[in-house]
Amino acid sequence: LPCNILGLLEYLNGAPAPLAGTAVNAFLACWTALIIYRFVRDNGVEVPIAMRVMLLVFFGPSFLYHTSDTYKDGLNAFLVISSVVSAMRLAQQFSPGRLAALGASLFLLWFVRHYMVFMCLAPLALGFLGIGKASLLRRTAASLMLVVLVVAAIYSGSAESAVSYAEHTYAYATDANTLQY
Repeated sequence: LPCNILGLLEYLNGAPAPLAGTAVNAFLACWTALIIYRFVRDNGVEVPIAMRVMLLVFFGPSFLYHTSDTYKDGLNAFLVISSVVSAMRLAQQFSPGRLAALGASLFLLWFVRHYMVFMCLAPLALGFLGIGKASLLRRTAASLMLVVLVVAAIYSGSAESAVSYAEHTYAYATDANTLQY
């Protein structure tokens, strides 16, 4: 996905466009900070404190480092935060729009860093189950759906395939010193 976005920017520009890629990353970094701000505000935090939280995230050294280049870390951060926040909002109140945002975030995240999707599955499960606010019918349906998905993943072999693919990616993309350690 990141290569295609940068390729599209170069195609539209008619030449290599590293500043366009940086601009997209900066836009996604700002959007990520706003998602965090909105989520904090929606949970009852006062404006000055929510602003401080947003600024702490936005100007944090790791966030600045990972969103300052033109490749995929800014997109990755945006999609992970978007997925987790969508799942948490889904836990607070179920709506098709929140479910669609969560599905789109996870789908796009698969094409950026596929293994990060597995990290977002716990908030997804909690989102479906609802935290103390879901009806018994919703909890029962969500629990049944999770059991069916786990059983289907085990019997289809997709869980083993995903683990094998992740191990292969780790071995291929990791330098020799780290593998030896």
